[in-house]
Amino acid sequence: MQYILLIILALQFLWTPQAMASKSCRSIVASTPEQKTQLVNDILQAINDPRIVKIYQESIPTWENYNIILQLLMTAEKVKLSTSEKNEMIRSISDSGSQLALLKELTDKLNFMQKEIVANALYNQTARFLDNNIAYFNLLIKLNKTLGVEVFPIPNLQDLPKDRDLIKEAEALVKKLEKEVESKFTNISNLKFKNLQEFNEFAVNESDHSARLIKLTQKNLIVAMHRPESARFWIPISGFQNQRVTKSSNGSFFEETKTLDDISDRDSAEAKLTLTFIEEYVPKSARFKPNYAEARVDHLQSEFNPSNGASTYGYDLWIIKEEVVKKRGTWTPADSLGPAREVSRNLGFDDVFIPWKFRSLMTPFVHHTAKDFFPYSKNSNFQFDSHRWYAGSSYFEVQIFGPLNIDHVKAFHFKRFAPDKAFYEYLKSKNIEVMDERSWPPKPYSGEESQ
Repeated sequence: MQYILLIILALQFLWTPQAMASKSCRSIVASTPEQKTQLVNDILQAINDPRIVKIYQESIPTWENYNIILQLLMTAEKVKLSTSEKNEMIRSISDSGSQLALLKELTDKLNFMQKEIVANALYNQTARFLDNNIAYFNLLIKLNKTLGVEVFPIPNLQDLPKDRDLIKEAEALVKKLEKEVESKFTNISNLKFKNLQEFNEFAVNESDHSARLIKLTQKNLIVAMHRPESARFWIPISGFQNQRVTKSSNGSFFEETKTLDDISDRDSAEAKLTLTFIEEYVPKSARFKPNYAEARVDHLQSEFNPSNGASTYGYDLWIIKEEVVKKRGTWTPADSLGPAREVSRNLGFDDVFIPWKFRSLMTPFVHHTAKDFFPYSKNSNFQFDSHRWYAGSSYFEVQIFGPLNIDHVKAFHFKRFAPDKAFYEYLKSKNIEVMDERSWPPKPYSGEESQ
């Protein structure tokens, strides 16, 4: 926890507007010779650290890798080097017998390998490695800029997809899916609703229960990404990463697809639900493919309680801003892996990821007497044609396409451990509301327990 405290403090200093203001006057702060010597020694130690070298050999960065660079950033921010001192630093590093030459050689190899075409593969593995871990290499770039010296060699990242382009692609995908769902109102036989408005009007009059649900889906739903407490370290640095990047999951985990002869259920399902050919979907950036979340009720209503079904993914809830969900969010009334094992099409509304615009279609699936908000069975009065199995589903799954980072977060709820002081202050500096959800309804948290 002490290391996490130091890291969050460093992030506060490096990334807040106050920090940017402090940088402008950094030149008037005198650095001692001891500080400069320590900085050079720390850099030499990092360059020679085998854990750093392994990253250049396509080993996935760990907490330790990020921590080493963050510690250097903290030191570098305290030291002002003159041009001659920067040149002396370069000479010291070059003359020390460090592995800098090896890092440069490995960087050249990374650049060569990401251009190599591998037969029978759907994507270039080295390019995929760099794309998956671009946050780490961007942190190295930040360190080099802070030092004013390119200490760490940086692989070519210019050909990798840009976040802004992936976000545009995600928004275009959701627009495509909106048109698909709109067409289903007229293409599904025997459906009594010709558009979403007619569906909503029917639901308002079908029963008091469905009328309350329509209002709830329009006014009182939020989207929460469940993450373990350890993500308090990762998310401010690298954003939200799906299992393709982390190589782990508290749910179903599938090894990444590399050839069409070995397609993962995850890629298969997502390709089908986005109406994309599998050979086109697999090569897409992991940063484009969805992060999974939960549609849950907010605390401003008292009709329903949120489901606890998604708690297995973590007891911290990161509430995503409405404008992000509206443009890049979709949902399914059941686990989205189901379509990976299905061949047929035209199952109903749920043979695609349903755009957030159509969230009122959740109404027929909350046809139970419990106060918990989760899908259980369909109300047959709505005549929804579907062959899926819903009994036992514990929450409405949400998918958010495209890159997600701390700036896309509206609120932070904790269900187990309160944030420490540094992390709490960091969240507040980002204008993120902090809520204590150890009991329902959650309560605003003002840092009472944070030390």
